[in-house]
Amino acid sequence: MVAAPLNERAGQIAALAGGALAAALLVALALTGSAPKLASFEPFVPAGVMARLPEEITRIELRADGQTLTFARTGDGWRGGDAALSGAAAEHL
Repeated sequence: MVAAPLNERAGQIAALAGGALAAALLVALALTGSAPKLASFEPFVPAGVMARLPEEITRIELRADGQTLTFARTGDGWRGGDAALSGAAAEHL
């Protein structure tokens, strides 16, 4: 039968081509000294509602219905009024 040897030969050629491609990629990485640049590795640039990095925000004021809530970042974390915030509220801010 002729079909079996042809399929086996095609598999060998595909494996050889895949190995050659992997070796070429390895050589290219070794010669350039770095991996290709991917969009997912770009640094964060604020461009949304607030054009500041989260670490730069030290005070938040929320106003609604004539009431004001003020939160301030201190060396120990976030404070709301005179009380320190902990848990989920501090993480959310």
